[in-house]
Amino acid sequence: MSALAHLKEPVISRRICEILPTRELIEVRGDPNTEVRGVTNHSKKVEKGCVFVAVPGTREDGAAYAQEACHRGAAVVVAESPLGVNAVEVIVKNARRAQALMAEAFYNYPSSRLVMAGITGTNGKSSTAVLLKAMLDAGGVTSGLLGTIFYDVVAERRDAPLTTPDSIELRRLLAEMRHHGATHCVMEVSSHAIALDRVYGVNFAAAVFTSFSGKEHTDFHGSDEAYLEQKMRLFESLGRDSCAVLNWDDPTVRGAEQRTTAGRKLRYGFSPDADVRVLRRQCSLDGTVIELMLPGGERVEIRSRLLGGFVAYNVAAAAAAAIAFGLPLEVIKRGAESVACVPGRMERVTTTEPFTVLVDFAHNCGALETVMRTLREDLRVKRLIAVFGCGGDRDPRKRAPMGRVAERYADFTILTADNSRTEPTEGILKQIASGFEDPSHYEIEPDRRTAICRAVNLAAEVEDTVVLLAGKGHESYHLIGGQRLIFDDRVVAREAVGSWRLEHERRRNVDRGR
Repeated sequence: MSALAHLKEPVISRRICEILPTRELIEVRGDPNTEVRGVTNHSKKVEKGCVFVAVPGTREDGAAYAQEACHRGAAVVVAESPLGVNAVEVIVKNARRAQALMAEAFYNYPSSRLVMAGITGTNGKSSTAVLLKAMLDAGGVTSGLLGTIFYDVVAERRDAPLTTPDSIELRRLLAEMRHHGATHCVMEVSSHAIALDRVYGVNFAAAVFTSFSGKEHTDFHGSDEAYLEQKMRLFESLGRDSCAVLNWDDPTVRGAEQRTTAGRKLRYGFSPDADVRVLRRQCSLDGTVIELMLPGGERVEIRSRLLGGFVAYNVAAAAAAAIAFGLPLEVIKRGAESVACVPGRMERVTTTEPFTVLVDFAHNCGALETVMRTLREDLRVKRLIAVFGCGGDRDPRKRAPMGRVAERYADFTILTADNSRTEPTEGILKQIASGFEDPSHYEIEPDRRTAICRAVNLAAEVEDTVVLLAGKGHESYHLIGGQRLIFDDRVVAREAVGSWRLEHERRRNVDRGR
């Protein structure tokens, strides 16, 4: 499919001199007036007349594919050193940054033509993004959303392959939003995206920092300090006309205030000196009531259908960003209350059974503890059964700590597969189990479908039990042994509940017949 296929009125061509990244440019070898019809960094996606960007990768160097790109019709090759190919060569200081700037220019500067909100943090990004978009919708603002769960380009929603798209795909999607009338875009900004310069050159009108916890993504960043540094880079890139929205209850997030170049800061949380202050929250399995005090002293009560004490933080973060965009109080309230659920985030699967099944994306130690503590302390769950695992080919240091968290909060835990990738599932589960002190508090069931069915049957034994299926959330696939299999916790849980219901009815009929 052409890189421009989704646009009804695509940019047909640009002269290479029109999209050259001047701040990254070293030299142009060839005709600077050469016309180009697309930008890509994937040699197999090259079409005749495209620009091919040879990006140095963590595993492979794009320079090795420059000849193939030329054979496929690339008119221009962008690289960090001369490659001697039969095409116009553009030599740049940093290929990733040059790629971002060229894509921005090629698609007619879409990020500059949209009011951009970037949301980063270890946890809470997706929920905050969905809530902020709902507030914009309630105010009659046409907006798009790019995040972990889905991409909303106004005309349609699509599955999201990455939390933050590659810099070229990002600009194409933003251009598509503009084409369909969007004036705003809400997007999640991952630490990977910042490190890989996917959002380089994007002028964010507002940036939200939801939370920070360590021992996450250290397989990529190398250390907690390096992980945090990438988050801080987003706030150091903000302009004087931008707004930094900071979780004032998180000591690490507070540090961004000293480092940001944003001209305006809005702090949110329970802290007495927060600009958007949470005065009260009341949680139940029916939803969350939140009372906020906004800048200027206005108060608003929001009756959210979302579950969990942390919902107050997500609502407050979205409200602060909405204030930065000039939305009034009544619109903020209406938007927050319109969100029935955030897919895979404390999402209720059952509605009529004497037990409850919830699906959540919690896949790190901090998120798992937050969800479980919320269930126990805020929602006062009497009996909790947890089902989770850990991803393979990822930092193993979080596995035993997640086991310790589960033992502290859950009555019983079933350890099972969660995107084991190329690692043996049994080895991962043994590492999680090493965090438990009492082996009677858990069992190991590598097959996730069987584990979910087992949890549902255990829940049915005691009324008011909650089953937490953690780790995969909205995902509709399972990565096992190098294969991508169709698997959705929500679908499997409904099937398990349906089977339990049929068996329950059968037994009841048998008892009636005696």
